[in-house]
Amino acid sequence: EGNAPEHQAVLQSFYDINEAWRFDTVLRFVDELTNVGADAYVNLDARLSWQPKPGLEVALTGRNLIDTGYLEYGTERAVSPTPRATETARSVMLTVSAKF
Repeated sequence: EGNAPEHQAVLQSFYDINEAWRFDTVLRFVDELTNVGADAYVNLDARLSWQPKPGLEVALTGRNLIDTGYLEYGTERAVSPTPRATETARSVMLTVSAKF
């Protein structure tokens, strides 16, 4: 009790703009974690991808676009018996994927 959020909600959208372009979003709400001192938060991830030809994709992904620096449940080390909140960061990533 207090180590898991009482409420969570996720809203996802996957939109094919056309055959080559796609825009995906994930909006999430996570309730507070009282035992580890993590406040409730709402955040957004977004991904825009382009597939110029089959097997090749270029994507731009942004994570934690609404807020950065909020705390999530975790442990300081994988073997730590004491639950702790860990801080997340905003990130943007460009990826190129080739399948052949």
